[in-house]
Amino acid sequence: MAVENEFALLVKKGILEMIEPSIQEVAWDCQTFNVIKEDGTVRNCGDFRCTLNNYVEIPQCALPKLDDILDMVRGGQKFSVLDLKDSYLKVPSDNKAKILA
Repeated sequence: MAVENEFALLVKKGILEMIEPSIQEVAWDCQTFNVIKEDGTVRNCGDFRCTLNNYVEIPQCALPKLDDILDMVRGGQKFSVLDLKDSYLKVPSDNKAKILA
C-alpha cells in the first residue's frame, strides 16, 4: 500500500506522468524494486546503466578543483548551506526527454 501511495503522490505533484506503453514505445525498460525507508516512505530503485544511460547526452564541462574553490571562499565571513533533497525532481523535461524519464 505504501508503494501505491508514494506513486500516487508523485503523479499528483506532477513529478511522474502515467503513460500507456502500447501507445508510446519505451526503449529503456528496466526492472525496478522498491525499498521501504525507516520513516515509511518508499524509494524506487533501478539500475539504468545498461538501458536509460544509452539515451542520455552527458554535457562536457570542467568542474573546478577543490583547491580553486577553497581559494575563492577563503576570507569569507558568511556561508550558506543548501538542502538539495529531491532537487533533480525540479528540473523540467522537454517532450523528447519525457519518454526517457
